[in-house]
This record gives sequence, C-alpha cells and structure tokens, in this order.
Amino acid sequence: MPLMTSIQDSLARSKYKWKKRLRLGQEATSHPHSVIDLLPGSTHLTESVQAVSSASSPIHDPTTIVNPDPEVAPKSPPKGTSSTWAAVSALLHTLEAGAEVFPPAKPVVSGLKLCVHALSGACQEREEYEYLASKLKEILHDLNEHMKEPIGLKMTDSVRRIYNDIEQELEMVAKKQERTTGRRLLELIEESDELLDCYRRIGGHFQRLTLNCTMNTLKVVSEQAVEARLKGMSPSMSAVFNSAEAIEVQRRSYAEGTRKAQIDLLLKWANTPDAGKTYWMNGMAGTGKTTVAYTVCAELEKVSRLGASFFCSRNIQECRQVKHIIPSIAYQLARFSLPFRCALDMVLEAEPDAHTRALNIQYQKLIVEPLTKVQESLPLDLIVVIDALDECESEDTVGQILNLLLSTTAALPIRFLISSRPEAEITQKITGRLDGQDNTRLVLHDLDPSDVRKDIEVYMRSELEGIPLTTTQWRRLLESCGLLFIFASTACRFVRRGHEAETLEEAVSTICSSASIPARHENSIDALYLNILKAAFERPEISKDNIKRIKDILEVVVCAIEPMTLDTIAGLLNLKSGKQVSALIQPLRSVLNVSKATGVVTTLHASFPDFMLSPEPSSEFCCAQETRHTLMAKACLQMVEIAEPRINICALRSSHLLDNDVEDLDKRVTESISPGLMYACRYWTTHLRLGEAGSELMESVRDFFSSRLLLWMEVMNLGKYMRYGTRIIQDAEKWCAEHKAPEDLIALANDSFQFVSFFASNSVSKSTPHIYVSMLPFWPRSRPISAAYMPRTSGLVRPTGTAIDRRQLALIATWKVSTRSVESMSLTADGGRLVAPSENDIEVYDTTTGESVLSLADERAKRVEYVAVSPDGTSVVFSRGYGPAYVWDIKNGGTVTQLLSDDISGIPCIAFSCNGSRVACGLANGDVYLCGLQKEAGTVVRLAGHTDYVRSAVFSPDGLHLASGSSDKTVRVWNVRTGQPVGEPLEGHTNWVQSVSYSDDGSRLASASRDMTIRIWDPQTGQTVLGPLTAHSHHVSSVSFSPGGAFIASGSWDRTIRVYDAHTGHTILGPLHGHTKAVNWVKYSPDGTRLYSCSYDGTIRIWNVQDRGTSDALSTVSRVSTAILSFQYSHSGQHIVSGSLDGTVHVWDARTGELTISTLLLVHGTAHCDYGM
Repeated sequence: MPLMTSIQDSLARSKYKWKKRLRLGQEATSHPHSVIDLLPGSTHLTESVQAVSSASSPIHDPTTIVNPDPEVAPKSPPKGTSSTWAAVSALLHTLEAGAEVFPPAKPVVSGLKLCVHALSGACQEREEYEYLASKLKEILHDLNEHMKEPIGLKMTDSVRRIYNDIEQELEMVAKKQERTTGRRLLELIEESDELLDCYRRIGGHFQRLTLNCTMNTLKVVSEQAVEARLKGMSPSMSAVFNSAEAIEVQRRSYAEGTRKAQIDLLLKWANTPDAGKTYWMNGMAGTGKTTVAYTVCAELEKVSRLGASFFCSRNIQECRQVKHIIPSIAYQLARFSLPFRCALDMVLEAEPDAHTRALNIQYQKLIVEPLTKVQESLPLDLIVVIDALDECESEDTVGQILNLLLSTTAALPIRFLISSRPEAEITQKITGRLDGQDNTRLVLHDLDPSDVRKDIEVYMRSELEGIPLTTTQWRRLLESCGLLFIFASTACRFVRRGHEAETLEEAVSTICSSASIPARHENSIDALYLNILKAAFERPEISKDNIKRIKDILEVVVCAIEPMTLDTIAGLLNLKSGKQVSALIQPLRSVLNVSKATGVVTTLHASFPDFMLSPEPSSEFCCAQETRHTLMAKACLQMVEIAEPRINICALRSSHLLDNDVEDLDKRVTESISPGLMYACRYWTTHLRLGEAGSELMESVRDFFSSRLLLWMEVMNLGKYMRYGTRIIQDAEKWCAEHKAPEDLIALANDSFQFVSFFASNSVSKSTPHIYVSMLPFWPRSRPISAAYMPRTSGLVRPTGTAIDRRQLALIATWKVSTRSVESMSLTADGGRLVAPSENDIEVYDTTTGESVLSLADERAKRVEYVAVSPDGTSVVFSRGYGPAYVWDIKNGGTVTQLLSDDISGIPCIAFSCNGSRVACGLANGDVYLCGLQKEAGTVVRLAGHTDYVRSAVFSPDGLHLASGSSDKTVRVWNVRTGQPVGEPLEGHTNWVQSVSYSDDGSRLASASRDMTIRIWDPQTGQTVLGPLTAHSHHVSSVSFSPGGAFIASGSWDRTIRVYDAHTGHTILGPLHGHTKAVNWVKYSPDGTRLYSCSYDGTIRIWNVQDRGTSDALSTVSRVSTAILSFQYSHSGQHIVSGSLDGTVHVWDARTGELTISTLLLVHGTAHCDYGM
C-alpha cells in the first residue's frame, strides 16, 4: 500500500475515533476514505519524507485528550519501534550537520526534527507510526547518501524554490501544532483534509528534490560539451530583465511604494498555480508596462519563482526578433533547473539546429519536450515573463508565438506573463483565449486616476531628490504629467539636465507649458516632446548648420532599420566624427540614449518615433519618411562606393582555405569592415524600397551593380549575412523593374540576382575568395556580370571553349528537405512561401532564403505525400495518399482538422481554387470531392465519372471549372457550380494521366502522362491543339503553364526538366539536369522567372528560366556547381583535370573545353589533383 494512502487512511480513522470519543458525528457509520493523487513515480522515497514530516503532528499531543474511550484505547507499541525512531533521529542529526555547508537545507531539516520528535512520542495509532518511521528512515538514508556525493547538491533556483516551498509547508504544520486545547483539537480534526493537501504538496516537493539530487550526481556528461550546446542556441542575454543592457534601454524597478496594487495583483497570479496559464498586461504607450514587468521579475527572482524573462526592445536587434525568444527562454530554464538542463541537452545533442527551425518546432523541441521529461523534478509552475511583445519586428511571427504560448497545455509546469500595447493583432489573438478568466488581464490605462497620480508623485520625488524645486514647481510638474509614467520619466530627465546646466527654471517651464498646448495634440506626451525639441532647436547660440545636422541625426535615428553607433551616424551623414554627433545631440538626451559601452544611439521610448513620424503632433519637426529613406539609401551606396580596398577587403591570403579555417578571420572582419559599412551593405535596399525614386538614385544603383557588387558580396559573406543576400538583390531588381529602369540596368540587376543566388546557395560560399577564383571566371561570357567585371581583373583563370560558351546557368539553388521522396509541393499566390512535406513533418519555406519559417510536427503530418497551400498562405491541406485529408489552419492557431468524413480516404491529389474558398480532393476510387472552406465551410460536392485513381486536379483561373486527370487515361472538365461534367472526357493518352495545368486565361489545358507525352487541349471543345510532345524518355510526371501562358514546363522520371514554347511545342530550355532521381513536380513562380521542382531524391530545386536558349545545350552547371579548388594539365597537354569543393573531379578537353569524362565523386573538398606518371 503506498505510503501516502496509508497516511490518509490512518488520519481518516483517527479522525473518526476522536469524533467518537468527543461525541461528534454519532450518525457516522463507516470510516471515511479518500485517495491522494500522486505524481507519477510516487514510489520515490522522497515522497515519504513530507508525508511523515507532517502526517501525525496535528493529532498526537496527549494533553488534548478528553474523556478517552476505552474501546479505542491506544495499543502498545510494536516491537522495534523505538529503535527505528532512534535511527531516524541519528540520520536527521547527520543531515543537520551537513546542512551547515548547504544553508537552505537547515530550516527544512530542523522542521523535520520537530515533526519526528512529535511522532516518536505519540501514543495513538502506534502500528501506523512504525510503518511511517521505517519509511522515514529509508528516505533520510537516501538523502544522506546524496549529500555525501563529492559535488553534493547543486543549488539552482529550482532547488532553492523547492526548499522554500517545503519550509512554508512546515511552518503551516507548526502553526497547527500550536493548537492544544480541546476545541482546537476539534478544529484540527475538521481540518484534516486541508492538512492532507499540505502533506501531498510536501510529498511532491521532496520527490522533486530527490530527482534533482539524482540528476546532480550524474557524471557521464561533459559539462563543457553541454555548455557549448546551450550557448550554441545563441540566446539573447540582452533580453533578460536585469541584463547589462537594461540600464541602456531604461529598464528598472518602480520606486518603492508605487504601482503596489498592480504588482501585488500580478504576484498573486504568479503564486496561484490554478489562476491561469497566461496573464496579459496591456496598456497604451507610456503607461509603465515595462517597469511593472521588471519589478515583478525582480520580486519573483527573490523567491526563486522566475523561470525566465525576455524583454523585447526595438532598440536592440536581438531583442526585437521573435526567433530569439524561445531559445532564450530555454537557455534560462536550463540555468534554473538542472534536470531541465540535462533534458534540453539531450534534445540539442540529437538536433543541434533545433533553435534555427520554425517557431513551433523551437517550442516543441526546446520547451515542451524537456519540460515533459522532467516535470516531476520541477516546481509546480515556472513563471516566464515576456515584455513589450509589440516591439518585435514581424506581426506574423508575433501572432505565431502568441498561438504557441496560448496553446500551452495545463499539464506543463510553465505559465506566461505577457505585456504589450493593445495592438489589433495581439488583442485579436489573446481575447477569448485567456483560460476563460477575466482576472487574467490587467489594463494599465484603465486604472483609478487618483492611484496613478499618487504613484507618479512618489516616483518623481524619488527621481528628483536633491533638486531644489519649489512647492509651486512641484505642483505644476505633477499636474503636467497627468496619468503617463513616460511623461514623468521624460520630464525627470529633462529637469535633471536643466539643473546640471543651471537652467532649472527654464526646464520646468518647458515641461509645464506642454500642458497648455492646444487640444489638437491628443497625447500629452506629444506635447512634451514638442516642447523639448523646441527648447533644443530654438537656443539662441545654435547655428543654422547645426540645426540641420541635429534634425538629420534625429531622422536617421528614427528611420534606422537597426540602431546605429555614433560613428556610423557620422559616416552616413558625412560628419567629422562620433564625438561631433554626441555633442550635437546633447540637448536631446531626455529623448535619446547613447550607450556608454557601445556608443549605440536609440530613442528612450517607442512613443518618440511615433511622434516624429506623425505630421500633426510633431509639426515642423516631423520626419518625412520617404525623403529620409531616399537620403539613407544614397548614403549607404556611397559608403559601399568609397570602401577600400575594392577587392579582398579583409586581405585573405589564400583561396585554398575555407573562411571557417582562417584563424584570425573575426579580427580581420572587425578591423576591415566598419559597423557603418556593414549596416550599409545589409540595409541599402530596405531604404531603397521605402524611399522615393529619382534619376540620381537610379545612377547610384547602376554604379553599385556595375562596380561594387562583388565587394558587397565579400562584406556580406564575411559578416555571415549572405543568407539574406539573395533577397537584398532581388529587392533591388524589383525596384528597378517597378521604376522603369533602363533595360540594360534591369538585365544587370537580374544577372546580379542569379549570380548572388547561385553563390549563396552553394558550397562555393564557404570560401569568400572564390567569388573571384571560381564564380566570376566560369560565369558565361555573354552575361552582364562578366561584361562588367572581367575586364577589370587580372591574373584570374579565363576558361574558354564551347562548354563555357554554351553553359546554361539554370540551377539557382538546391534544398535538401527530406530523406525520402518529395511527392508534391505548393506555392502561395505571391510566391513568397513554398510548402513541402518531409519525412516527419510539413515545412513552410521562405522562397528567397530557403529557410523553414513554419513547420507542422504532428503525428498526422508524418510521411505525408500530397500538400496544397491556399493562395494567401493561411491554410494547408495534406494527405498521405492512403488516408484522410486534413486542414492545417495556420492563421487561427495552427489547428489541424479532418477535411472529410472517415469513410472518404485514399486521396492522391489536392488542389485549391484561386480564391481559396474551395479545395478539390481526388480519390483512389475515381471520385473527386469539392469541399467548401471559409464562408462555404461544410459544403461537400461529389464528382463521379473517372473509373480509376484521380492523380491530378486543377481549378480554372475563374474558379468556374475543374480539370482532373486519372489513371483511366482521360482528362475530365467539371462545372464547379453544378458538379456536372463539361462535355466528353478528353481522350488521347495511352497511359495514366499524371498532371494537368490551366493557362492563365483558361483557354488551354495541358496534360502530362506516363505515355511519355504532353498534350495541350482546348477545354471547351475537347480538341488537342498541340502535341503530343515527345521530348522526354520516361514518364512525364508534371506539367505547368508559365504566367501569361507563353511557355510550358515539364518534369519527368528521366530526371530532367524541359521548357517548351506553348504555341509551337519546341523545346527552348533543357533538358535541365540536376535531380538524381525521378522528378515528381514542377511549378512556375508567379513572376515567371523561376521554376521549382521536387524529386524522389529528397530535394527541391530552383531554376532560372528567364534566359532561354534555342537548343538542348549542355547544362554544365549541373556538373560543376561548386568552387574548383585545383586543376592540372595531363602530361600530353590534351586534357585538364579539375577538383571541386564538393569532392567531384572532372576531365576536360583542353582544346575545346568539352567535358570528356563525366563526374567522378570522391571525397568532400578535392583540394589537389594530378595525373599519374
């Protein structure tokens, strides 16, 4: 019988007998029973400790016995009882001695001694006490052995919290033991259920303590390796509430006595485990959210209840990116709890890149899995505080992380306090999902005004202590602040600076006059900002030039994509130095902050940029965003233009070394690439997009592409930002096209995009010098990049020959997404996201970077074959082919629901309509089901006609028709509204129809078949208008019309891709080689410039289809796709052998440049090759 149950039964029987002795409850006829729910693993000895430590104490004292009943007189003690208690006492004495070197244990051991003393002198229920004594002896022996370990018990916050909780419970028991009169005994009897709850809690605490002890004695893991893996998550330590950066961004606690009611409310929630998993504190700008959150963190940390904190901030890059939140929380939890640390390390050892994955995978791997494994060792709830969530960069990712936090299951011992402004996206996500409890929300701008004013006064008197303000000045200042803490804090800084400059009266007048600004300024903080700027700009001694310089600095700070240093600002604005910038902004230090450690300039509060960008409140100081972004784009391009040296900026000595193998690379980068140049390279296109177009800016862009692209690539690659390079250049290319740039500039920008894309997505990017050694020499001579840069080089290999002249650079990137076949993929309407299945989940990729931005790791998502994403990217429908179809609702919390009833399964094809309102599912039995979504949710229409597998379906562009292809060798067209077929089946193929595709105008329909042909149909007449096209040598698995309908792309089991003229049927590009197994799917990007393909080889490949040749030219890029590290002539001089970074070797005809021996795959990185003698 479990110990705790035994204790409960014993107490229940004692309660019954005492009631009988005292003539209470005579109507009772049976002994009451109840069962205590134990945590899993309740057989741990530690559970016995707390059970015994308090079980008998409330009812043992003989002095409280009244009229004992002879019928229930205590039995004599069993043999051995006294010796057992003596052993218990001896063990406690030993533990108490050891507690001298482990202070938190001392009060707990002392409390246990008192309980044991009481138990050993008890004279009732003696047979139960012997059992309790023996168990207590075992427990204490176990703990004593742990404490003898050389490393003892590591004092983490989790252990400290457990000791605190045990001590509190023992104090409660002690208080109850003080009740010694007869009536108090009756009260204790009535309160026995409460005491049993107390024992149960103590049991849980001791169980957790023992698990911590056990984990602490494991020595098989290398601490150094664990530390490396934890730090490898790149946690944002700046986001910890009391980090070194907290002072720089004005994080701090409230003055003592202020906001007490609100802070107490939040602490009460934190200390009440069943008060809800999430608490949302919101308030308008300036209401003091961050300071409240900081104070709560500080209070929770004092009592070891704070698991982690993440304070978002626009002013610190790593603190405004949602992707850092979960790894940072996991890192802090690993510091809080040793068992969690070990469980997390197991995850990181198995999946070292888990922190780089999509947010839902991060949350599952770094939080949920470790917590689930070790929750028995943890306190009942870990409090995590996330502040200023609205200051993160992306609304989409903010919505995603909110969905994750709000969906935390009740079983996990973790709770979240979230603070933010009541932004629409956040409010929509949170409203109605706070556990259904109204008391889990605190609105700081709806508090009692009188309380807020009192708090502001306490705060200001603390901040301005020692400054000689008159009673009248105090009254005016307090009246001016109103109900905004940000007004008060800004005013305090302004007054302090005025006092230091001996202009105190002027400073007070400036602030107080803010209250008299006309009513058009709805926010009083705006009025204060306006007065501060006027005071700075209207000083009599300031020159016109300096007025312009200060305004320029202000606007640069406000419009910067990430905060800049003083020196960076000086470089962008062509000022003398960072010192000059610092001196110029001295009068604005009440709204701007300059980090003493880094020199980074930031605004002190998020409300100041809002003010500067709003024309009405900021008046003549308003920042015209487009104009400023234009000027910043020019300044960035100018910084790249003047950078020296123009080639090999970090003076790397050899192209034979990978960047990671250059010992002093970080030092070289720091010395050669200034923060200003790095900023310019990373963000010039962002400012370009946000600015205004003009001829001068257009010429600056031309100069960049024609003379500075390769230097820019060096900076980006050495700074480890090349993964963003493709998007940056793509943005510039789009800007050129949108603003009607000259054709030659558009062609140069497009070629630059392909050049950068190829470099960034291949192994050649591991060695920066190979921009010049491999990329440039082997770029086709006819391309704009070669024309712009090859004439400026000397000493580079200049390969010639037909293979170089005929080379097609179609393959842009290869993504290895699965260890098994990728059967399908799907693009959003804007081409920004691609959805594809992997072996155990479904991934959503950013098509520019190839990074996974979202993932569905669900049991139902394992081994999925077919996927389709809605045009707006908010829903994904998927199936395994042999099972049911499911809908993954990305927009509304990521829920997964079954699309059709259980009896409708075996779904080998899925397609969305163009407006996303319907999805078509083709079945193995030949049926097609049209399922309504959104407003039409729940409507299902069955289309019957095919006699075998439906392998492909596609909606017409107008959504009125659906085409389907089947293993019955036919194509059918259906009326979506009526569910009836349109005309007769389209016949002509002699084998399964694998794929169908509509042209943009719906006038043509393409089909691909296992008969190795492609046919083009008129869907209205059912006539073949082109084909059969017979270029492929194996099954044609997929076909896709290009946007505009001028071209058709096809993928085949012959492992190649071809592009045809849709009107003549001529092959104009391909065969494109690259896939090593059958091609399953091809799809054009919405702009028609790229083609996506997936294959049995587990990859997705992206192809450039803008440059279409006229014949089936050799696609050399598929054979030489990485840096050439070495080459050597044969002894006869007739051949050349080359070795590449990917471990491949090629043999070339030295006269013609043709490949004479196909690829030989050797080992990774063929650094040297030679001919034998």
